[in-house]
Amino acid sequence: MITFVEEPDGPLRVWQEPEPGRLYVVGADVAEGLEHGDYSCAQVLDVASGAQVAMWHGHVEADLFGDVLYDLGWWYNGALVGVEQNNHGLTTITRLRQLEYPRIYRHRTVDQVTKKVTVKFGWPTNRQTKPLMIDTLNAALREGEVTVYDKRTIYELRTFVRDELGRMSGSPFDDCVMALAIAVMMFPYATQASEVENPQAPRWSGAWWKEQAALASKQSKRVPIGYYNRRRAS
Repeated sequence: MITFVEEPDGPLRVWQEPEPGRLYVVGADVAEGLEHGDYSCAQVLDVASGAQVAMWHGHVEADLFGDVLYDLGWWYNGALVGVEQNNHGLTTITRLRQLEYPRIYRHRTVDQVTKKVTVKFGWPTNRQTKPLMIDTLNAALREGEVTVYDKRTIYELRTFVRDELGRMSGSPFDDCVMALAIAVMMFPYATQASEVENPQAPRWSGAWWKEQAALASKQSKRVPIGYYNRRRAS
């Protein structure tokens, strides 16, 4: 059972605790983790009401942010977690997979020529997706489909601008806005049973060991103790 200890200046703020049977999503923007650098932020939204129910905002190393999202996701009824896959986000995603969190968003792209489908864990923020996610967030706020309670997030929304070249950013930070936008983009996928269907487990993770044991059982082989600890050429 996950419990939280109240801390006035802590990184987690909660407006509504999870209610049984309700669906939640988490949008995560990952920073490098430096004490004076950008912040990592996780926004938790109630899918039905669009209410901002919780937010984690602070400095933490990318892999440890995975532990934060793991606890937060499970607390909110096993919420679908969308992590920005750019840069340090890959480290956070890897950690979530090592912890075997069952509901990590996977982004699907289709090659227009070959029609090949590529699936990658996490939400990609790039030239194509950023305008879409910001416009979607803007529409959701304008139509009252999303309600924001956090003052920092509101401040960042007010300072988030698009320049004459079409580039979008906040001043000086926009991590709360980006995490909120990712959370909104998770809405259409929240009702899916799982975003992780037969993923390839990270090598040496708990899931990987289970796969090896199952494989050994199917092949009816006796595997010597320490066999999978040997260093072998990949």
